[in-house]
Amino acid sequence: MAGRGAEQRRNAALLFEQGWGYKAVSTGLGINRQAVRDWMYAWKALGTEQFCICISRHIAYSNEVKLAAVRDRLNGIATVDVMERYGITNRNIVKRWMREFRARGEAAFESRDESMKS
Repeated sequence: MAGRGAEQRRNAALLFEQGWGYKAVSTGLGINRQAVRDWMYAWKALGTEQFCICISRHIAYSNEVKLAAVRDRLNGIATVDVMERYGITNRNIVKRWMREFRARGEAAFESRDESMKS
């Protein structure tokens, strides 16, 4: 199954390069529209090569990267630009960090050791 997903991502990337939008790619490849939209954001941020490599690869981001990404978003930098700047593979990661920051402030990104000391 992973091979099929990788092939679909490569096909989507080729279509994005040709100027296709996420709706057309979704219809053309028969893939969920929201998934293809997320892929388009990742492709724009990472480029074709990294987009095709990062399939199902879990990346742990440092607390500093999380906070910097949130600050950039709060300063009006577009999500796709934040993704590109910090190598973030999915726009929903940035959205989650924004929710966590709004709920808990900078404490949302403290390591567990630091938060237990307080």
